[in-house]
Amino acid sequence: MNTKSLMRGIQILLPYYDDENGYHSGSDHDVFYMFATGKPVSEEDQEELEVLGWYQPHGAEYSQSESWYAYI
Repeated sequence: MNTKSLMRGIQILLPYYDDENGYHSGSDHDVFYMFATGKPVSEEDQEELEVLGWYQPHGAEYSQSESWYAYI
């Protein structure tokens, strides 16, 4: 994933957290992730995240309780 897509994904997700200044991200080897959001992500934003290369690990259905991941 390129830097622009990574940053855009973070920008999309931040408003869905109860505290935008909190600690909502992590990484492990070649995966960057944003923890599960406090509010449901809109369908439009889900689609944009997927186009950018972000995904949720457990199936194709969106789940608010799952994190969003990006291979970097």
